[in-house]
Order: sequence, then C-alpha cells, then structure tokens
Amino acid sequence: MPMRIWQEIQTVPRHIKLIVGLEMSENTEEIQSPCIGVCSMDEATGFCHGCYRTIEEIKGWWNMAPTEQKSLLSVLDARLSETVSFDD
Repeated sequence: MPMRIWQEIQTVPRHIKLIVGLEMSENTEEIQSPCIGVCSMDEATGFCHGCYRTIEEIKGWWNMAPTEQKSLLSVLDARLSETVSFDD
C-alpha cells in the first residue's frame, strides 16, 4: 500500500475503519465499542460527548448482534457529522 494512502487511512476514525473493513477486531465476530473513554452526556442532545451514543445505545451495545453494532456505527458517524461544527 503506498505510504500516502496509509497515512490517510491512519486519520480515519477507528469505528469507520471497522465498518469498511480496514481494521478488524481480534475476534472477527466482535465489533469494537465506539467508546473512547470520554464518558459524559450532553444534556441538550442526550449524546455522550465521546462516542455520540445515547444512554440506551451504550447500555445495549453488548447485547446487540454484530450487524446491529455496525448499523449503529453508521448512525454515529452521521450523528457526529451533524453535531460537530467548526464554524463556531
């Protein structure tokens, strides 16, 4: 893989890499949690400041099938895009 492409891949968030298959968890059936250890809830949105999940999504993560987890990761990516603004 050319170095430039490798460098660009390194800037992609881990949960996106898992979705598109650029990175696999050790157990291919297990999808890594999107938790990044910044666990505090935004009262206005109801989303975690770190992973953008709701409390219900956080609580339910380990009971979800891998397909449900992948689907939620896609939702989180969209949620992040809608929520984060650098224009402020």
